[in-house]
Formats: sequence, structure tokens, C-alpha cells
Amino acid sequence: MELRDQKVYRDKWDSLLARLDALGDEINRASVRTTTRIERPVNGDRIIGLQKRIDDGRINDRFTQQAGRDFQVRLDGIRSDYLRITEGARYVTPEERTDISRRLDLLSKDLDLYR
Repeated sequence: MELRDQKVYRDKWDSLLARLDALGDEINRASVRTTTRIERPVNGDRIIGLQKRIDDGRINDRFTQQAGRDFQVRLDGIRSDYLRITEGARYVTPEERTDISRRLDLLSKDLDLYR
């Protein structure tokens, strides 16, 4: 603001432009950090898919009632943990994301036995 409508030497402009560039770089770094904190919906999509498979298996009598209940209990536990770690603005660690993914893999393999 203090440079508006005044004669300004080149070094003042260079200083101002350098500060603006630094500010732009800082904003870019902050936006990258923000976007990497957002949980990708991969595990969420997998939970939805496994729920459909469990529902389908129950409807089509592919597994016993007890097996259906066990699968549902396991998926409910995974879903609960997934929602707990992804709610709010908290950063989800790679270990937490990997644990959910591993548990979903195990459940999926067990469901494959009933195809």
C-alpha cells in the first residue's frame, strides 16, 4: 500500500515481488499438506463393497446365518475404526490406513471362500 501512486525504485519492486513469490510458495506448500491429509475414499469404497457382498451372501444363502453374523460383526468393527480415525481434521497415519486395508483384505479373502 505504501508504494501505491508513488515513484518506486527497482530494488523496492524486486523486494516486493520476492516477498509475494515467497508467500505464494508458502501457500502452495500449505495446500499440498492439506490435500494429503484428506483420506482417500479407497477403504471407504471397499467397506461399501464388502457390505454389499455380505448382504448378497445372506440373501442368496451362500453362507450360514452364523457365518453371516460373524462377517457382519467383523465389518462393523472395521467400519467403526475407520470412522473413528477419519472423522474430524485429524491426520490419518499410514499405519492406520494400512491396518484398515489389511483387515479388509482378510475379510474379503474369507468371503471369497463362500463364492
